[in-house]
Amino acid sequence: MKKFEIVTDENEYKKLLEDASIPLESLALLAHAYAKGGDYEKAINIYLVTLKRVKGKDEKQYLLSTLGKIYFKAGFLHRGSEVFLESLRLHPRNEESLKYLSVVYEQLQEYTKAQEVLDSLEELGAKVRLQRIYLKALAILKESHFTDMQKKRTVAQSFYGRAFFTTKII
Repeated sequence: MKKFEIVTDENEYKKLLEDASIPLESLALLAHAYAKGGDYEKAINIYLVTLKRVKGKDEKQYLLSTLGKIYFKAGFLHRGSEVFLESLRLHPRNEESLKYLSVVYEQLQEYTKAQEVLDSLEELGAKVRLQRIYLKALAILKESHFTDMQKKRTVAQSFYGRAFFTTKII
């Protein structure tokens, strides 16, 4: 790690990262350390360099999934979704990438896409009933053409079902 800390010039830093003599495992460990320390920019740069050098499908999928999580933590939601989708192209049954992708879509207020990701998770055996209700409620609350009363009724109806409305609510 000292090798990386003494480099102050950005070009030298990039050359050092691209040095083929540095094992991929070392680069991944270094990126992980930067991410743990909250230096997401350096972690992202190292993962991107590592991705260029990796050959195996499984290693690439792992690095993409990890990079997606770093983008997510750093708040780059659109970029995170792109990376998770790329990871899922390599391994469509990756539950971790699917879970993160559903949260990314939720935060981007793309509730239909989040529901589609939940479909995939459900096919893998995950229990997603409460997440579905939650996303449906968020979508209803986002609708501007509903009155507050209509929003409350629609949310309650989707959660409790029609029998709930035989009694007076709210």
